[in-house]
Amino acid sequence: MRLYIIFFFTLLMSCKSEKNSGTQDTGSVSVSASEPVIFITHVEDLRLREGPGEKAEIITTLKKGTMLRDAGEVSDYTSKVKLRGITYDEPWIKVITEKGEEGWVYAGGLEIKEAGDQKIVHALVQKKSTAIFGLTLTQAMNQYRNRFQMVSTAEDLAAVMTEGMTIRDELSKKLLQYATPGPDADYLDISWLPRIFPGFLPLLMDEGTRYYVFMDYKAWGKIARKTSGIQDDLYLDIQYLAHSTDSIEYIYPAWEIWTSSVDGYSMLGAGIHQQMLEKISAQYDENNPFGPLLLQSKTAVIADITNSKNQFWLPLREIKQELEAILKADYRMLSKEERVSLETRRKQLDDAEANGIITNARAGE
Repeated sequence: MRLYIIFFFTLLMSCKSEKNSGTQDTGSVSVSASEPVIFITHVEDLRLREGPGEKAEIITTLKKGTMLRDAGEVSDYTSKVKLRGITYDEPWIKVITEKGEEGWVYAGGLEIKEAGDQKIVHALVQKKSTAIFGLTLTQAMNQYRNRFQMVSTAEDLAAVMTEGMTIRDELSKKLLQYATPGPDADYLDISWLPRIFPGFLPLLMDEGTRYYVFMDYKAWGKIARKTSGIQDDLYLDIQYLAHSTDSIEYIYPAWEIWTSSVDGYSMLGAGIHQQMLEKISAQYDENNPFGPLLLQSKTAVIADITNSKNQFWLPLREIKQELEAILKADYRMLSKEERVSLETRRKQLDDAEANGIITNARAGE
């Protein structure tokens, strides 16, 4: 993870910003850790210098993947430096190479390889989060994480999950500014995010051009197995069906298939829509703490059947069979408008070609 290498003591002090990159080459503070932190360089030809700052003499250049040991000092100011298309604003850290050379490197060019002292790691993540997402959102994540760790009932889990989704939306908006700038640009590394925001994973989407923060249902499942009540377990069973590949939420659930970033097809006819609606119907109750989340899932399934994209992966006969089964089941949580939309889609499928509906796209016809 590409972190701000500022250790736990800096939570008690402010880091002075270097207004003109490289104009300061003195000023550092010492850190003592119970166990050392091992870094690895993530850029080619990272410069090892005699002091902190871009004006300090260069000792040598380090290849990508070079292992470095923390020497216990960090600059008390930051420098704005552009690496692989991304501008960082990070301090300088004193390190020791495997050959015994001692010097300073720019923290933006390092990842943590091993971290024996978890207090240090926690402080690093806090600094990184504040720099990217701001203090208010970082504090919200800290409060959320504390509640996530204290979940003991299904009701708790539903409340914390809903809270996390709200924070996730804000995080994803912030991350839009970190879209890949160009072919020679690096990706912002936020693989550390689950340390402060458990239950969610940041992933690149739209062919690697932007980040989105997705639910990690495996992490929620570990919590659910320890809670009292089964409503959370049943809700997660639905999400495991919707995201069956690896139990991680993604932009395309199991009832859709995409052959490119612009060509998406409904999987109606494969039985997934009906399975989802049956599970949701069996669980839905106004007193169920997951009621609002269940309705969200139901709405997404119905929308895939009735929306205007009019493209289906499977043959018409299979599509109509599943839609008939859904209408016959008469699920109680469907709204009047949703029933009308489903009936309308059935009528449209009676003359799919005239209505511009593509079916059996898998055949390539």
